[in-house]
Amino acid sequence: MISDLAYILKSRLPRWLGLLVLGSSAAFLLAFVDPIALKLLIDQGLGQKQLRLFIIVSVAFVSLAGLIALFRFLTGVWLQRLKNDLASDLYRRMLAAYYRLPYRQISAEGEGYFISRVYDEPRKAVDLVLDLSEQVLMHSTTILTSLGVALYLSWRVTVVLGGIVPILYWLSRKFGGRIMSESKVESEAEANFRHGLGRGLSAYVTIRSFDLEKPMTERSLIALDRFLSALYQRVRSTWIFRTFSGVSMSIAESAVLIIAAVDVFLGHMTVGGMLAYMTSFWKLINGATGLIEQLPDFSRARGYIGRLKDFESDAGVPIPAVSSQVVELRRLSFGYTDQQLFERLDLTIQPGHSTLLLGPNGCGKTTLGLILSGYLTIDCRYEAVSLPIPERISAMLSPLTFFLGTLRQHLQWASCGKSTRINPSRTSGAWKISCRRPSRGSVSA
Repeated sequence: MISDLAYILKSRLPRWLGLLVLGSSAAFLLAFVDPIALKLLIDQGLGQKQLRLFIIVSVAFVSLAGLIALFRFLTGVWLQRLKNDLASDLYRRMLAAYYRLPYRQISAEGEGYFISRVYDEPRKAVDLVLDLSEQVLMHSTTILTSLGVALYLSWRVTVVLGGIVPILYWLSRKFGGRIMSESKVESEAEANFRHGLGRGLSAYVTIRSFDLEKPMTERSLIALDRFLSALYQRVRSTWIFRTFSGVSMSIAESAVLIIAAVDVFLGHMTVGGMLAYMTSFWKLINGATGLIEQLPDFSRARGYIGRLKDFESDAGVPIPAVSSQVVELRRLSFGYTDQQLFERLDLTIQPGHSTLLLGPNGCGKTTLGLILSGYLTIDCRYEAVSLPIPERISAMLSPLTFFLGTLRQHLQWASCGKSTRINPSRTSGAWKISCRRPSRGSVSA
């Protein structure tokens, strides 16, 4: 899990640690002061009728509660800001990985599929990992602090809690792997559903023209059913785990309450001590319950991060071609799973020469253009392949699609190349385009 955290946090680690310190400080103060203050109020303030001590402890407790509320407010606000920054970082990394993927993979999966991989899954991973890390640390701090206070108040009663630990550990081992595997299946099914839905919505004219609404809806519902079934399986496993762990905690609660009452009857514990112990115990139970409920989320977070790592590792597949000024294909055989386009194709284009390709639709003109431009990885049979380096290739292939922006802005961005910097204007809503090249200066649109 530490490596998964490092993968998500990267350079934001100091800010994350600061948030954890602030949150755990609030949890420690609440778990330590509450039962001790209650014991002082009951045994010293009321039992010995020390009104001054009673007032001092009450005022101090109220002041501390206000400080803890302030800590929680700051933690919540700073946590959301950190989530925003991390989501932006991961989106940038996934987008960069997308543009390094082989074109064949893009065309096979479809652009809609990658919306989930590039945006939805990184955002879900950030929200889950940061919420999980904060909650786990706060629950752990509460458990350790409450356990220390409970041991101080009565070690006899606290021993009962030890019997529940092996049961909870066994449950986490049994269900953790299953939930992680089911989370990966759920994410993949959701991505496929979104891909199919996006394709269906973009084909509005075709569907209306040829009355294809029913088959499109049926195929979309099949993909939706697969996603919902995977979601159901993951939620079912999570609730089975929580149910068994909840029963175990209920048994422990009853046993502790009975033993604490016996200690009071035997004179080993005061009434104030018992109330303080039960307060500390309930905090311990709440912390343990919260921590137990987070255990399935550990597996779900690992599933998300595993998919993000796989997505980045799939990018950047090199094209097995020799760099040359001459375009040369010898004995190239190429095709898709359901169609063979080329069989032992020979093609040579010398520098400075123009070549026109003619042929009917579907014969492979666009595919050959994609191969020569370096977009399709040549992973089939060939005797020799020589292509210019990517920096020497200029290609415009259909369909030509612009991202958000005007044609003028696209031309300006292209003239700046990789040195482009785009900043939104806060007043007009337009974009300012800056080139880092000294000779070009900057232009505004």
